[in-house]
Amino acid sequence: MTYILVPVVIIIWGLVIYKVFSYTDSSSDVNSIPIISNQKETIAIEKDTFSIIADYKDPFLGKNINIYDEDYNSETESENDKKKVPEIKKEEPKINIKWPSIVYGGIIYNAKTKKSVGLVKINNREYLGNKGNKLEEIEIVEMYNDSIKVKFSEQLKTIIKN
Repeated sequence: MTYILVPVVIIIWGLVIYKVFSYTDSSSDVNSIPIISNQKETIAIEKDTFSIIADYKDPFLGKNINIYDEDYNSETESENDKKKVPEIKKEEPKINIKWPSIVYGGIIYNAKTKKSVGLVKINNREYLGNKGNKLEEIEIVEMYNDSIKVKFSEQLKTIIKN
């Protein structure tokens, strides 16, 4: 059995060594390097045009909607026939006001008086306040178990409990 296995092992190791040296041989790499030309290829890009046919059933009203009318001719349309587009009211830009740091701690219920008091921390100072109270220019509008709604300089903000 030894006379058979020793030549098989030698042949296998010979093939492994041959494969390793054939991959690291530098003379064969020269022919396999692709040649890159400096000429720029021009690619023609065609403009794609399409039209959307949007006459489908309205999911809310259940009617078919025709976005465009084939008989429409803008030259024959008079000024009275044109539909008036409602004007969009522009909102005044909101002024960014620097809010003080506000942390809501939660509500404390008094069982005897059946009143609730909110724990609010404004600029690292703790306050107990009810709905309608003003604490350092901040008015408590609403109090909930998990959040509080406050008003500062005519702006409302909801603070979530930490």
